[in-house]
Amino acid sequence: MKNIKFFTLIYLFCCGVHALGAQVSPLTLQKYTYSSIIKTAKLTSVFVPSDNRYTIEILGKNAHWLSLKNKDIILKSQYTQQAVKAKRIEFSIQLKKAKKIVAEKPFTVILDEFVKNKVIAHRGAWKNENLPQNSIASLKHAIQLGCEGSEFDAHLTADSVLVISHDPIFFEIPIQKSKLQALQTPKLSNGESIPLLKDFIQVAQQQRATKLVLEIKPSVMGKEWALVTARKAVQLVHDMQAQAWVDYICFDYDMVKEILRVDPTAQVQYLNGDKSPHELKKDGIVGADYHFSVFQNKDYWIGEAKKLGLVINTWTVNDPKMMTELLVHGADYITTNEPEMLFQQLAKLPQKQGWQLVWSDEFNQSGLPDSTKWDYDIGGKGWGNNESQYYTRADTSNAYIKNGILSITARKTKRDKNDYTSARLVTKGKASWLY
Repeated sequence: MKNIKFFTLIYLFCCGVHALGAQVSPLTLQKYTYSSIIKTAKLTSVFVPSDNRYTIEILGKNAHWLSLKNKDIILKSQYTQQAVKAKRIEFSIQLKKAKKIVAEKPFTVILDEFVKNKVIAHRGAWKNENLPQNSIASLKHAIQLGCEGSEFDAHLTADSVLVISHDPIFFEIPIQKSKLQALQTPKLSNGESIPLLKDFIQVAQQQRATKLVLEIKPSVMGKEWALVTARKAVQLVHDMQAQAWVDYICFDYDMVKEILRVDPTAQVQYLNGDKSPHELKKDGIVGADYHFSVFQNKDYWIGEAKKLGLVINTWTVNDPKMMTELLVHGADYITTNEPEMLFQQLAKLPQKQGWQLVWSDEFNQSGLPDSTKWDYDIGGKGWGNNESQYYTRADTSNAYIKNGILSITARKTKRDKNDYTSARLVTKGKASWLY
């Protein structure tokens, strides 16, 4: 009998999700923040299905501040200062087809005051204050510390409520097989009930410094449940007009792609570490959020990602030396259980001490060294040291880059009067400094 009830619940739930497909989707914006220094009239753009028969209209509270040019939303110059002072612009997008309204959706675009310090608190900032992980308290402490982001984990209950928990079992109660009421009986160590995703969003929307990094967990119930969970999470974020506050991360690549299907402008990063930067770029994913060991083994992926315009996050880094190493190698974000420690390491970076990086080569490409940065000394004249080798120019048998490593190899190969060949790289004529 229990199995029959459970099957019925799943059937009705999935039917309800499919019914939503009748609405116009996707209907979203290109971006949800604007700068206090507005350099261009363009505020954002409307993203609609590739059906150009839609007529777009702007309605709502601040609609008179805005105009429409094709699909671009323009902030009128006379309202620039009001927009900066108000710190938010609220409006609705209405779609018509053949003069009939087919969709209308509210949006909020906010002044970008989010901090940029690379610190992502893993399950909130909990360790130093002995707070429960994935709690409202740990989220609020991450905000208090001034973290750039606070990461947390979401599951879907049997009655279709998104709750916050790392594990699929909460105090021995299987989340995805249980209703919310049953999950609210046990309490976290600080007396909180299991938090809801909507609670986290409401806390985040009270400030504009710390973003939410929402990890949507894969499902023990199977792929369809996982995809439904992803859709429900995105829908809740849109219903609460919280797009500016929320980035998404997932281990399941199909869930990542599902998020982008329903919201092509969502900021989504992949967690599992088995996709190259080129694969992520091809699928429209904004970044790689991989375990630090992945970047230790394939450090050239950081450079590849940078060239492709992808962001790099890495988890879960609790060692100060590892933090510094990843920061030096160009990580955009570091997810840690020790946000206070990471703040300390950031303060020690040369850039914070007034130093400025003027030249570097991370050897991100494969093959010969970058000819815009390197030249070669050529010949076998001993070079004042009675050197036995002949230095070659642009010969991959002597100088070759692979997996982020430049290898200079001496070979027993006859060249002119020399018995060996090698390579001698110089920056002469390419870059120079006075110090």
